[in-house]
Amino acid sequence: MKLTPYHFVCFLTTSIFLYSCKNDPKTNNTPTEDITQKIDTTSKVTIVGKSDDAAALEYLNILDFSNFGFSSYQKPKEKDVFADSLKLDLFKIQQPQLMDLMAFSDNQDTIPYFTRIFVTPGDRISMNIKNGKIQFSGKNSDHYNFFLEMNDPLRQQWAVYKQDPNQYQTELELAYKKKDGFLENYIYEHPKVSDSFKKLVPAELHFEYLYNLMLPRNVEDQLVEGNYTNSSNTIVYEYAMNNFSEEKLFDFKSYFGNITVADFQHPELINNDYFKRSLVLYIRHYFVNHEYLDYSRKNFLDEKNFIQKNFDGAIENYAIGRLINDYYTNGFGTGKQDIDIIKNLIKEYEVPFSEPSFSKRMDRISSNLDMYDFEIPTKVLNEKLLTFNGDTITVRRILEKRGNNIKAIDFWVTCSAPGILDIKQSRDFRHTISKQKGIEFIYFAVDEDKNEWMKHVERLKDYVNKEQQYLILNGKTSKIVNYMVNKEQKPTQWYTVPRYSILSSNNKVISNNCPRASDSINFRKVIEQIKQ
Repeated sequence: MKLTPYHFVCFLTTSIFLYSCKNDPKTNNTPTEDITQKIDTTSKVTIVGKSDDAAALEYLNILDFSNFGFSSYQKPKEKDVFADSLKLDLFKIQQPQLMDLMAFSDNQDTIPYFTRIFVTPGDRISMNIKNGKIQFSGKNSDHYNFFLEMNDPLRQQWAVYKQDPNQYQTELELAYKKKDGFLENYIYEHPKVSDSFKKLVPAELHFEYLYNLMLPRNVEDQLVEGNYTNSSNTIVYEYAMNNFSEEKLFDFKSYFGNITVADFQHPELINNDYFKRSLVLYIRHYFVNHEYLDYSRKNFLDEKNFIQKNFDGAIENYAIGRLINDYYTNGFGTGKQDIDIIKNLIKEYEVPFSEPSFSKRMDRISSNLDMYDFEIPTKVLNEKLLTFNGDTITVRRILEKRGNNIKAIDFWVTCSAPGILDIKQSRDFRHTISKQKGIEFIYFAVDEDKNEWMKHVERLKDYVNKEQQYLILNGKTSKIVNYMVNKEQKPTQWYTVPRYSILSSNNKVISNNCPRASDSINFRKVIEQIKQ
């Protein structure tokens, strides 16, 4: 199968779906209004490049980790592509930081281009893509080429988990020492690298090692290292519980090297990707020590109190932001008391959350919580969808056909592996809870290609009845998507799917962001809170 940006994003992520799979050059070439007159050029990074693969320039993306992990926020940028040449300006680069560079190809035999680069405000980076490889040049080229050089001879050298955490820890530590040794030698051979590079890059490798301890790679999952945001348990924790005995306790302190809260009290690392990933995991699973992360009120408050007691400044703000985001994403906030807890915490952090890296996501969460117990607007109910038989039907009629039952609407897309996997894995649970709680499951596909949707519905017929499947006719202008999923109330290229929305028996919105049915414990908790 040809690997397009559409398929790669759907495979790499667990929840973010890029509706318009390939970046629109016209959109990318349009500068943010008056931005060059508002931003000091010393806080700008410019990338200029040439390529023998034109698609690599058109589909080039920069992943910025100073956005506190919320994908809805990106630094303003200008991008111009002319045939085999590129000029990309990133603004508001306030300090040295690591970024990911990702590009795609129309050639199905070409692996997506990917590397991490260390950038400094004012950098002008020259990039050349030739014969499937990236090479950087420029004043600080030693900064840009480190990860390319390290990952070339050491690719796939992080250990693979084989059901024995102690063996995995030993192998992973050896791999980390090998990478750390390469870095030490690289710094020796490239004396012009900056002091910031010498501080931030070793820290990134160290916390990537810790992150891999927490969420080990397995043979099938070497490219995707795990969903650190929504993980309810870890492989290592599950192993310890499944192999528990009084004679032989699993030694977590030895496994993690006696890591403490002090190891994370480094605000200078707040823009480092793996520092933030590890911070969230360690707070949630080991410092707070949830026996089972059920995203309950008690766990939310325990985690909040731990963060406020042990951290301050940027680290506290980030950890609280992730707490709100992650618990909300996993269904916390479907009752009035829980809603007030989240909204009050957002209000408590009103000043730090006014920063662009927080504000858009927090505003959306607050807006979604305001939908609780709301009736769906008439204009949404009157929208027409397509049945598998080729007929059109209104949302109102779809809901009426399900009677006075709770409705679970699954917004999904055919290219999303996580969405399809959820449909398959949740079949038995859906059958059980439908009988127990009187729930009707409905599937709304956000697809541009009707034929592709019909093929997938046919393939999934053993998991979902075709009569439960409907196609949204125009996802970019769909009223129900903009009301239940997007909440921007305007056409957009970005949707967060797969996504479950729960309606009460009288069709009032209970949650537009319910845990997936494959997360049976948390999904059931949401359903059991609904008053019939």
